[in-house]
Amino acid sequence: MQSIESKEKILKSSNRDFSDENIFADEETFKKCLQAFDISESLGFLAYYDVNEIILNEDFQEYEEIIKNLSAINKDYSLVSEINKIKFNDNFLRPNYFKSMLTSRITKIFSIFSILVNSFTFTSLKLNSSLKRLVIPKQIAIPLLESAKILELKPIVCLWTNLHAVTKNIKELKSYKNIDEYNENDMKLENIKLAFSQTGTVTEDFFLKINYLVSIKMNKLFSIIFNINHIYYKKSYDNKELNFDEKTSIKNCLLDIVDILKFTNSNCLALFKFMDPNVFYNHVRNYFKGYSIFEEGVIFEGYNEVMKYSGASAGQDPYLTLLKSILGYEYPSNLKNYEDNLKNSFRKPHLEFINLISKKSKLVEICQKYEELRVVLKKCNEMLSAFYNIHNVFIKEFIISLASQEKVPIDKIYGVGDTPIVQVLELKNYVPKF
Repeated sequence: MQSIESKEKILKSSNRDFSDENIFADEETFKKCLQAFDISESLGFLAYYDVNEIILNEDFQEYEEIIKNLSAINKDYSLVSEINKIKFNDNFLRPNYFKSMLTSRITKIFSIFSILVNSFTFTSLKLNSSLKRLVIPKQIAIPLLESAKILELKPIVCLWTNLHAVTKNIKELKSYKNIDEYNENDMKLENIKLAFSQTGTVTEDFFLKINYLVSIKMNKLFSIIFNINHIYYKKSYDNKELNFDEKTSIKNCLLDIVDILKFTNSNCLALFKFMDPNVFYNHVRNYFKGYSIFEEGVIFEGYNEVMKYSGASAGQDPYLTLLKSILGYEYPSNLKNYEDNLKNSFRKPHLEFINLISKKSKLVEICQKYEELRVVLKKCNEMLSAFYNIHNVFIKEFIISLASQEKVPIDKIYGVGDTPIVQVLELKNYVPKF
C-alpha cells in the first residue's frame, strides 16, 4: 500500500496541463489527472480529512491544545487573550519552513488556523462591537496565510476547512490502517465525530457531519464522469451509434447520480430534525462568517494587504459545482458572475479541474442523442433542483425568519461566509431549461 508521503511527492511534482490530452482515454490517464489536481481517488476534494491521522511538530503544540478546548474558550470569549499569551515562533519566518511540509500537514495547519482566525474574529467583535478594523496577530496570521498559499486557497471562510475537523470514531473503526480507506461505515453519523468544535453544540455537530457525509458520497462523481466519457471516447473513433450495453452503462451511471442526490437530499432533510434554528443563527453561524463586517477590513500582521474576504455558501461547494458543470447548468450573466465569485473559495487546483471537466465532458451531448438517456438526465436535474428547494427552505427557516424577528432587511442578511442571502436565493431558485 502506497504511503501518504510517497503519494504526496507525486502530487507536488505533478503537471496540471491536460489541455491537449484526452483524460478519458484510459483509467491510468484519468487517475494521473486526479493526482495532478490534488484530488484523492477515495476522498475527492477533501483529500486529507482525518486530523487525528496527521501529526504536527512541537511548534504547533500550544495551538492544538487551544483548539481541543475551543468551544469552552469561545464560550467565555477568552480566545483573544489565549492567543496573545503565545510567544511568536521564529520558525514560522524561516524560508521554506511551510513549503517543506507534506500536503496533509499543511491542510491540517490551514484548517486549524482558519478556524482559530474565525473564532478570533468573532471574539474580537464580542469584546468590541464598534470595531471597524481588525488586526490578526502574527502568531495565527502567518501559519494561516502561508499554508493558504501552498494549498492555493484564499484565507477565506468556507466549510472546506471545518470539514477537516471531522474524524473517524476510532473505537468503532479499529480496522482502519490508511487515511485513504473508507467504506459504508463512514456513511453513518454514529461512526464519525468532530475532532474539535467551535460551539460544542449538537447543532454544529450535525451540521458539519451531514455536510461531510454528503461530500463523501459525492466522491463517486469522479468514477461516474470517467465511465460515461470513456464510452464516448472509444465510440468517437468509429462514429457509430451506442449499442444496447453502452447505453445501459451510461444509464446506470446517471442512476448513480440520482442515488447520490437522493442521499444528499435525505441527509439535508435530517438537518431540520437534528438542528436548532436559534442555536444555528445565534451561535454556529457566527463562526462561519467572513471578514466583510469590518468597514476598514482585516489586517494580517506581517502582511500589507487589507482583506475583506468572504466565502462560499454551503450549498455551493466544489462537488455541486462539478455536478452542475456535467449536467449542463448554464446561468445567465448576472448569476454567473456571482457563482464565479463563490468559486474563489475553492482551492485553485480543484477549480481548474472543474473547469477542465466542464470543457471535456460530453454527458449532455451523449444524452441528447437518445431519448432513454434524456429521460434519466432530466431526473438528475429534477433531483438537483429538489436539493436547492430544500436548501432554500433551510435558509428561510434557519436564517431569514430569525433575522426578520430582529427587523433585519433581507438585503442585509448574510449566510455562510457572508454570502448575501438575496443572491444565494436567486442562484438556487434558477432552474435551467434543458
